[in-house]
Amino acid sequence: MKLEAPLEFLKSLAENNSKEWMDANRDAYQDSRDLFVKFTEKIFESLISLDTEISGEDPRKSIFRINRDIRFSPDKSPYKRNFAFFIANGGKNGGMPGYYFHLQPGGKSFVAGGIYMPPAEKLNAIRQEIDYNPQPLIDFFSHPKVKENFVDLDRGAMLKRAPKGYSPDHPFIDWLRLKSFVISTPIPDKIFIKNDALEAVIPAFQIMVPFIQYLRMAID
Repeated sequence: MKLEAPLEFLKSLAENNSKEWMDANRDAYQDSRDLFVKFTEKIFESLISLDTEISGEDPRKSIFRINRDIRFSPDKSPYKRNFAFFIANGGKNGGMPGYYFHLQPGGKSFVAGGIYMPPAEKLNAIRQEIDYNPQPLIDFFSHPKVKENFVDLDRGAMLKRAPKGYSPDHPFIDWLRLKSFVISTPIPDKIFIKNDALEAVIPAFQIMVPFIQYLRMAID
């Protein structure tokens, strides 16, 4: 399944981000969205055999709206410049770890997974699991496919010091200081234009299943 048409639509949208343009190109938007919905459903079908916890979810509801919330933003562009979904048990807004895909032209597409900036209760649970049961996480990040395909855990937001209750000398202090637990890998535009996008995205999600399950277990 190629995603060239959605990419082209998003490129035009970025250059003409207005309600008037969208109204005039509503059919092109709907065609692109319909293709993205089918793509999302295919991804979902491939995942539920490996991660049964998401089996009760509706893949269509995992897709984010293209409309932006501009109430508190200085950027008043009404539409996002991407198509995206987040598949997780409890839905995209349920606050659980899951699988994220972001389609945006200009080399900005990527696959990601995990949990972003969880609230204190969930963050503390993940830290506790790392403290008591780090081996599954060690094994995951030691796997050759993970090393080859993924950027390590996002370290953009970290505590400057060890979290309360943990020693600065803890062997996994770099993990314990994290505020988010997310891994990602970029996907170039040419993959979506020349190749079957499913062949790039599905294997990436399959690799990260143990990571998602570990985070979910910690929170549960």
